[in-house]
Amino acid sequence: MEVRSFVDARDLARSAAKLILDHCEETLATRPGCYSLGVSGGRTPQVMFRELAALPMPWSRVHIFQVDERVAPAGDGDRNLTQLTDCLLERVPIPSENVHPMPVESEDLVAACRRYEDELLRVTDGAALDILQLGLGDDGHTASLAPGDPILEIADRGIWCVDAFNGLARMSMTYPFINRAERLLWLAVGPSKAEMCRRLAASDPTIPAGRVEPKNAILLVDREAGQLLSPPAPQEPLTPV
Repeated sequence: MEVRSFVDARDLARSAAKLILDHCEETLATRPGCYSLGVSGGRTPQVMFRELAALPMPWSRVHIFQVDERVAPAGDGDRNLTQLTDCLLERVPIPSENVHPMPVESEDLVAACRRYEDELLRVTDGAALDILQLGLGDDGHTASLAPGDPILEIADRGIWCVDAFNGLARMSMTYPFINRAERLLWLAVGPSKAEMCRRLAASDPTIPAGRVEPKNAILLVDREAGQLLSPPAPQEPLTPV
C-alpha cells in the first residue's frame, strides 16, 4: 500500500480529487466507454467532492456508484447521497442516468441489494470499478463493513445488507467487490484515525479495513492521521485551481 502524507485535510482533499481526474483521463485515453467511480460518505470525502466539482472531469463518460448507504428517507441528512448531491452532483454536468444511488428506500433490502449489484455489473459490463474511494472509521470499519456484522463473511455477493450500525441499517459493497477494484483510494484525517491507519497499513485482519486487499491502494493521510506511520514527507500543497 502506498502512503501519501499531507499538511492538512484541505490539501489532502485537493490531491485526492486531482488523483481521480488523472486516473480517469489516463483510463479513458486507452479505451472507449465509461469510467466508473465508487464513493463513500463522511466529512472528508465531502471536501474532496467539492474539489472534484471544480476540475474538468469528462462527466458525460463518468458513472458514479455508492460504496455504502444508510437506510433513511430521501433527502435525509444521514444519507450519503444527500451529501454527495450537495457537494458534487448539483455542481457538475453529469447526466442523471450516470448516477447510481443505492436503493435503500426499498421495503425488501435483500432484493434491492441484488438489483443494485446487477445494475453495477450491467453498466460496467462486468468489469471491476475503475476507482473506489474508501474511508476509515475510528473502530476500523470501512464502507459499512462493521465489526462483527455477518456481512464480513459474505463471499458470494457484491452488495449486501448490514444490521443496525450506529443506529441505522445499511447497504454496502462487500469484500469481493471492493477487492476487485482497479484502484483503491483511502482518505483518513485527524488524530482519532492514527491507530487505525497504522493497523490498516499493516493489513491487520482484526479490523474490517485490514481485510481489504492492499494491492493498487493509496492511503492519503494528514499529519495527525499518519503520525504512527512512516510516510514520506508531507506533499507540497497543490497550486489552487
